[in-house]
Amino acid sequence: MKNYIIFLGSFFMLFLVIQLLSGLFLTATFKPDLSQALNSVTNVPEEVEFGSFSSISLYIIAMLSAIVAYFVPKLITKFKSNI
Repeated sequence: MKNYIIFLGSFFMLFLVIQLLSGLFLTATFKPDLSQALNSVTNVPEEVEFGSFSSISLYIIAMLSAIVAYFVPKLITKFKSNI
């Protein structure tokens, strides 16, 4: 039960950190196309879209978090046994 709680906690923390880092990276590297925006002034959309995020990216991030979280309890037990 203890390993399960460690796995869930590390999974959620890793998932949150990876989501935040990818959001910061995407925000920092976004360069809007001003020429296209100025040409389409007559067709102003009623809804604002800040970008798109495919669901496959979410699954990749979740898998990466789960793989790393799987090894965290093993590393903790190995670290405790070496002390």
